[in-house]
Amino acid sequence: MREQRTRVDFKTLLSLILLAVFLTGCVFFKKPTDAERYAAWSGKYGDEILAYQSFLDEQSVGDIIPLSQLLKSARDWKKCKAEPFTIPPKELWPNIVPTLQVIKKFKSEGVLINPIAASVYRDPVLNACAGGSPGSKHMQLSAIDFDIDATPESLETLCNAWRNQGAELKLGLGFYTPTRIHLDTLGYRSWGSDHTHKSSLCLLNEVPMESKTEL
Repeated sequence: MREQRTRVDFKTLLSLILLAVFLTGCVFFKKPTDAERYAAWSGKYGDEILAYQSFLDEQSVGDIIPLSQLLKSARDWKKCKAEPFTIPPKELWPNIVPTLQVIKKFKSEGVLINPIAASVYRDPVLNACAGGSPGSKHMQLSAIDFDIDATPESLETLCNAWRNQGAELKLGLGFYTPTRIHLDTLGYRSWGSDHTHKSSLCLLNEVPMESKTEL
């Protein structure tokens, strides 16, 4: 009887040990959050990040998008064996200002509500790996890809803003999906999932514009 009870206790103890090892492994291999990735990465580039933030503040656009989002490289950074964040070349910094000004305007007007930046500057190598076009505006630091909460009403609001203000703002608006969009300020145009105007959510009932666009 005692031997049987000892055997049962040993099995229970072994089960508890294995459970503890499993839970420890889950914690150890837990996928880091974007905030944790940014904290680890930003510690190596403090001076450069501070300089970029100071420049944006001088242009009155430093509080539009958090740097932890504005420094994101590409959605496919891991597949491309790149860093999740990057500091764009200093000579390109002025290019992002008009795009941030439009985002500030659209946020204040309720056109964009809590957009989350997913990709901003991409160098040519990362851009090619991530599937960007050879003339991608991301390489010029003029484009931002966003994740948005899309509803039919919010998409119509966004499309109306593009139709009514896009020419004046030189606004490029692309839709990878209804919840993944691209904004830049290097030309009035719109496109969708096939990278042409034909699939743009804002042009489905409109007269066709350009036959091809650059992301």
